[in-house]
Amino acid sequence: MADDDARNVDARRARGVQSGNHNLQFNIGDHGRDATAFSSVDPLAAAGDLVQMPAGEAARRLSPMPVREVVPILAVLLEDGGTALVLELLNRVNEDRRVAICKALARTAPWIAQFPRARDEIIACRRTMAGPSKIADAKIARSPMSQLGAAGFVMACAGGVILWTEQFGAHVVSGSLLEYHHAAGGSGGRLGFPAGAARTVASIGGTTQEFEGCPATGPVTACASGRGAFVIPAPVLAHLADYSDPYEILGAPVGEAWQTGRSRWGTTGVAQHFERGLVVAARDRPALLVTGGILGLLERTGAIQGELGFPLTGPLRTVTGPPGEAARGHWYQIFEGHRPLPVTEEESFRDFGLPPGGALAVDPDDADAAIHVAGPIWEACCADGGFDGRLGFPVAAAIVRPGRAAQVFQGGTVMWSEAHGAFTVPGPVWDHIGGDGGLDDVGWPVGEQTPSPGDPSAFQQEFEHAIVMVRDGVVKIWRE
Repeated sequence: MADDDARNVDARRARGVQSGNHNLQFNIGDHGRDATAFSSVDPLAAAGDLVQMPAGEAARRLSPMPVREVVPILAVLLEDGGTALVLELLNRVNEDRRVAICKALARTAPWIAQFPRARDEIIACRRTMAGPSKIADAKIARSPMSQLGAAGFVMACAGGVILWTEQFGAHVVSGSLLEYHHAAGGSGGRLGFPAGAARTVASIGGTTQEFEGCPATGPVTACASGRGAFVIPAPVLAHLADYSDPYEILGAPVGEAWQTGRSRWGTTGVAQHFERGLVVAARDRPALLVTGGILGLLERTGAIQGELGFPLTGPLRTVTGPPGEAARGHWYQIFEGHRPLPVTEEESFRDFGLPPGGALAVDPDDADAAIHVAGPIWEACCADGGFDGRLGFPVAAAIVRPGRAAQVFQGGTVMWSEAHGAFTVPGPVWDHIGGDGGLDDVGWPVGEQTPSPGDPSAFQQEFEHAIVMVRDGVVKIWRE
């Protein structure tokens, strides 16, 4: 840096460059005339002498001079790319003199007014770090301006680097996070300056640190673990704030966040994989976790662009279930789905804070499996009390035919046809007609099951091609 400073100043001296109220011509050799004094009282000539000296000698030459004479010399250096030398010289003077010089220099270089405070806070931060420290030799430099317009300073040391801004103060960046920060462009890259101290996260054996981010992301957290180093953007961070130890729940991030693209319902957002699930943040909605078998189903059905779309809730648990069934503890999750629900169903979702509409993925006893409930079958399930109603949880994927569908639940089977709508068929009836061509034989239901006239112990249900009666668990069919 000193060689560059010398070339810049010498070039000006050889040409004859105006500095302050002076317009003098110097020879390049002038700076070597006397090792104990400046070649001229002119700032340009004195600056030329300084860049030829070791920093310690340069500081000694300036030390007896009044501030009013030092400031023009340092201003020349600043104008000609000698910022590193100026900061090194300012680091070697006492505090009062440093403050006075910086205050005067700020008229032409406003950023330097922050240097005294930055230096004090960087040095204080350095003293908290392990290892030897020669504060007098500390080299504090300007750090590239962040993409959000923050200006700051940086000092490299054995344990990493210390970055300072007026907004965030001085913070150490070290280890894997330092490598990641450097690869991302340093303070001028997508992470910007650190906004807080690094924190050790025992649950993932890693480290996290907040950064100011950039215009595209806003504030971010960088996380380094055995799975690598990745940025967690602000929308995903909002979800982490819901937990006292989010990494114990989610594990470490295993990849960078990405823009999801548009779902079939026009929703866009951002998503990021963690060790134990996927956090999805739709635009203008809270970030939500998708995990286990539900995540597997989401990925098998085309991810966000597929049948399910974005989640509308996080994982939910049933409270009760159909008579005689143990539904408690089963997990499920509501997604954008296929079709809107009738307005009359809005009351069923008030506890979830949801608008009418949605589809459903469920995670029954098998944590690695999930079943999709959607469209008119989902609507019929909700109308019957949802998973806490008499149907309970689905036990198999839907059977789908052109204009028709059926899905088996714990408490019965929902059968839907475009011609007649959706109706619940009791378990014994489905067991009788659900296989070996039975559906083709009796067709789809055209109404709900009702008590049989004249026989309160029997129930009957009309189908397209037959009437099915159940008495004491015995099924009888009367075909047309």
